[in-house]
Amino acid sequence: MQPIDNHWRGVRLAARRLRRSPGHSAAVVVNLTLGITAFTGLFAVLYSIVVRPLPYPEPDRLMLVEHEMLGITIEGEPSRFGGFQGQVLHYAQRSRSIEEIGLYEPYDAAIEDEYGPDYVQAGAASAGYFRALGARAEHGRLFENEEPATEQAGGGAILLGRGIWDRRDDADPGVVGTALRMDGIDAEVVGVLAAQGPFPAQPVSLWTPRTDTQIRATPQLLVRGMVVRAIAGVDAAQLQDELDSLIAELPGQIDDSFVLRAVEQGRLRSVVTPLTEVVVGQVAGSLWLLMGAGGLVLLAAMANLTGLQLLRRETQRREVAVRRALGAPRSALARQHLADAALLTATALAAGLAAATALVTWLRASGPQDLPRAAELVVGSEAILVATGVALVAMAWLALMQTVLRADVGQALRGSEANAAGGRTQSRVRSFTAAAELALAVLLLVAAGLVLRSFVALHAVDPGFDGDGVLSFRVPFPFQEIQDAGGIGAATPFYDQLADRLSAYPEISTAGYAQCSPFARTCGPAGLTLRSLDEPPDSGREQRLFRILQSAPGYHETLGIPLLAGRLLERADHEEPTNAVVISEAVAAALWPDDSALGRQITMPDLPGSAPLTVVGVVGEARHSSLRGESEPTVYMPVIFSEQQYELSTVTFVVRTAAPPLTVVDEIRAILAQLRPDIPAANIETLSASLRQSTARLRFAIAILTAAAAAVLILGTTGVYSVIAYAVSLRRSEFGIRLALGADAANLRGLVTRQAAGIAAGGLAAGFLAAAMSSRLLESVLFGVALTDPTTYVSVAGLLGLTAAIACYLPARRAAGTDPAAVLRAE
Repeated sequence: MQPIDNHWRGVRLAARRLRRSPGHSAAVVVNLTLGITAFTGLFAVLYSIVVRPLPYPEPDRLMLVEHEMLGITIEGEPSRFGGFQGQVLHYAQRSRSIEEIGLYEPYDAAIEDEYGPDYVQAGAASAGYFRALGARAEHGRLFENEEPATEQAGGGAILLGRGIWDRRDDADPGVVGTALRMDGIDAEVVGVLAAQGPFPAQPVSLWTPRTDTQIRATPQLLVRGMVVRAIAGVDAAQLQDELDSLIAELPGQIDDSFVLRAVEQGRLRSVVTPLTEVVVGQVAGSLWLLMGAGGLVLLAAMANLTGLQLLRRETQRREVAVRRALGAPRSALARQHLADAALLTATALAAGLAAATALVTWLRASGPQDLPRAAELVVGSEAILVATGVALVAMAWLALMQTVLRADVGQALRGSEANAAGGRTQSRVRSFTAAAELALAVLLLVAAGLVLRSFVALHAVDPGFDGDGVLSFRVPFPFQEIQDAGGIGAATPFYDQLADRLSAYPEISTAGYAQCSPFARTCGPAGLTLRSLDEPPDSGREQRLFRILQSAPGYHETLGIPLLAGRLLERADHEEPTNAVVISEAVAAALWPDDSALGRQITMPDLPGSAPLTVVGVVGEARHSSLRGESEPTVYMPVIFSEQQYELSTVTFVVRTAAPPLTVVDEIRAILAQLRPDIPAANIETLSASLRQSTARLRFAIAILTAAAAAVLILGTTGVYSVIAYAVSLRRSEFGIRLALGADAANLRGLVTRQAAGIAAGGLAAGFLAAAMSSRLLESVLFGVALTDPTTYVSVAGLLGLTAAIACYLPARRAAGTDPAAVLRAE
């Protein structure tokens, strides 16, 4: 018990010593807490999302296979899609590098059971998809290559995700074997997945099987992607080379004209990407940058700690010298310094971990909705270990500053002159750390300023529509009813009736519907190769893929997309398909650069023998998926056209309201319930909110960088102030004598200001140089702003110049206000 008592006594003595200098103790704890919070919190985010392996067995062997056509471009880039579902069986049979392969295709669906109707994100997948991911069923079973099912879509079997099982079934294992009606089809729940991984990015609530028989029956159908578990030792490049060699065999395996065109004219090739890169690749660079910002905050805090500890050493110089003269051993003093440092860093560690946990919790709840693996954000054991390591380094540094940088006892006892001489080295160290803090502040402020300028530039981009006062929601129609009606004639009349009822509501000025709405998270426009009928097939021009969006009357009017020429689509265009289309001005410029597009006809090479489309109107450009890059040339087709085999089973309604949009939600639900109680309104949100969500990641980066920059700016400014203020206090006698001998107060202010200005100028110059050299790291994040944007650099220089001037002026004014009489009496 004696060692424990001794340690506890040492802690009590350390606490007593630190209470005698509360200002210094509080400053050390606050600085170190700030550094630990920033570094640990952002490390936890980076580790949880980017560094921690995906929660799948041997995730390094998992890859996503997509395909692109080099000969068919969209916006100058090869058009990319998942592939043909028949390729899954072809690859599985012929590849020697694949252990498991499966396809997946997310889609929207409506379900109905004893709990009522609901709208879910569903997915069709082959059995190999779950085997490749190493998924397991918590209850029941997974899919098999063949399911005992009918020819109906979904195969009569459903696999529930963990989320919907918890929400709708209260995690009841008895749900296995029960019936569920999905899109008008009766199906049986065969299992419950154990957990939802981070892939795909949009969580899927339930899955339906895509059996081998279904794949063989329609091998030409497109899928979103294919997941592969490669055999050990095979990397993405090797697998891609092998799959490219197998693509040449596709025309003999899949008898379809589009597959033939894709392989021969489109120069189809595979694109293999490690699954980790698919999940976190888009955010990894940004999170590493934010982690770097946290590291800069920690460096600034450590620099401030250095200055604080040097100041404390100066104030304790005589006390330590007296104790050494009285025979206190250096080891005892070292233990005292170590105990003081341990108590301070332990307090900061506890506070920093608590603050970092709060920060990560807030980010998990309030971060961007499309942030991958957000549900896995936690301050785990790795982050705690890192924080502890930072605290141990800080503790050793604090103790070392007191123990190693010791003064000669004789000098300390002889008087202030010796002390002042001995403190010149430490003064230089304090000045260097203060300048370094300002340099770090410049670095972070420039980064935050450039990202903020990017956000302003992105916000200024015209989306091509007016989202204010517009509400959007998805409406799913039972696919079984569409099939029973022969593919056409069941869903669209219902959509038209709902549009009429909505338009008649007093608070709704216009209403319309389309395949998707702009910036929707769950759907997007499709693509189709189009060519002017006037252009011969062998013209040699590169084929272009245009975005296709099926829309009904009221869609353009509600969104405020301007009509530039001709007319908009009318209801007659889909009631008796006329093959009339409306195109954006970019499509008109691409197909008929020197002539009017009205009345011209378009052919669809992807649908050989199809009737041509007639252009009846030209509208302005509207962005549907991103504000970055060029606009998206779009062809607006009727919701039903002559070559269409099935109606849209899910559409998005847009309504423009006179009142705030969300105030009409209950009435919209009531109108829909009156028409079809079994069909829910889902994904209800304002178009303004969808547009804001598209820039959520950029706003997230701005918030983190701004907070880090503000913290370092405060640390740097206080560092400069403390260095100059302490220098003034050491020279108080000198200033008093100068004033007594007739020196001008303005001259003293200038003397102190020049010293402070030298520190600030050195820090600012180093910071701007570092910012100019490292700004290229931000290139992937920035939009519409140069890396050396003069507005940002001038603004940062002005802000830091002002704060540094204030930090310099206050000590200078104090020096000029020294009372000569008081100084002479003290001397």
